[in-house]
Amino acid sequence: MQSGELGIGFALTLAGHLPGSRFPDHTVTIAPADTAIRAGWALTSRYKGEKVKYRYHPQHFAEIWRPGKPSLVIPLASKGNHCDSATSAEQPASASAHAEAVHIGPWNETPDLLFSPQLPTDGGMMTVRALQAPGSDGRLSRRRSVRRT
Repeated sequence: MQSGELGIGFALTLAGHLPGSRFPDHTVTIAPADTAIRAGWALTSRYKGEKVKYRYHPQHFAEIWRPGKPSLVIPLASKGNHCDSATSAEQPASASAHAEAVHIGPWNETPDLLFSPQLPTDGGMMTVRALQAPGSDGRLSRRRSVRRT
């Protein structure tokens, strides 16, 4: 629990700074994905009478915006742990399954940011690994669609 909560805190701090450095004249807003997803979709669905819960979705979205321009939306996922480096190496793949559950624009062109914070059990320094899938879309406009997989 602690590594997950601290990991998300560090991930959101980085998520606010990384896009901001690439888009210096834009504003970065972080939104909880549950809030944004509930606005457009149910987190559960009834398919042929059985209730299905969507297991995978990002934890947050970073919206990079500037007045008068389409927003760039980046799904964010973080998986933290108290384990060793070998376990931490598997975390980005797990986070990727969550971030890639939402597509904005054409299939497989949504950028995303993945974080894998590691809190060592011996009290050493925290390590935060960050991966970015650049994507060529993620722009919101009236003609774009957002799809869940």
